[in-house]
Amino acid sequence: MIKLISLFALLLVSTSSFSQEKTIYFDADWQPTTKNKMVYFRPVPKAVNGKFLFKDYYKSGKLQFEGFSLSKTEEKFEGLVTYYGEDGQNLGQSNFKNGILNGDFTIYYPDGKLKSKGTYLGGEVEKSLSFNYRGLEDWNEEYDLATKYNGAQKTIEIIFDGNIKGIRKETFFEDRMIRSYDETGKLIGEVTLDYNDEPVAGIVADYIFSPMKVEKIHTYKDGKEVIK
Repeated sequence: MIKLISLFALLLVSTSSFSQEKTIYFDADWQPTTKNKMVYFRPVPKAVNGKFLFKDYYKSGKLQFEGFSLSKTEEKFEGLVTYYGEDGQNLGQSNFKNGILNGDFTIYYPDGKLKSKGTYLGGEVEKSLSFNYRGLEDWNEEYDLATKYNGAQKTIEIIFDGNIKGIRKETFFEDRMIRSYDETGKLIGEVTLDYNDEPVAGIVADYIFSPMKVEKIHTYKDGKEVIK
């Protein structure tokens, strides 16, 4: 799962303790560097109501990150932190408690679409929902996909086309069941699966994509397709 937390893992500075009496410059891997080699920079954090406001910037001067720390010299973040693209787009937000990820988080694609959301508890992902959209550079499928997790365990997968409440196919891994919906978002039926993921009883649809449409509907009973 682990693309869900990649934004925060990659964008948090790797060094957690440093002297902050002057501007710090970072390279592309967030390692301290010189001013002439910098990709990002961090001015001296400002004291605000007993906390310290950290702001990181792109070399261009555009804001890249902001959040409060309990320490001026350590990234002991508290409360909401926010990441930005160089174009000003909100790339994600997360909540911290005493320097540990805790609470709600959201991550966005550069175009503003939701990439993932969920909750952390004590630094670990408790629940999450991630999205892949048709047309993304690293997603080669002809449909959109939403995936729900409890911790690292995948629980639900939804294949859809633009509107997650419209035409879709929902697979419930723990309940071993598939629900099929038509072009209006109306439930066609559901089918139970055996431990080889083969249909046992109920109704399931086949789909074609681009755009997503129902191709055929199957009915099963006692593990065999009912031919009408």
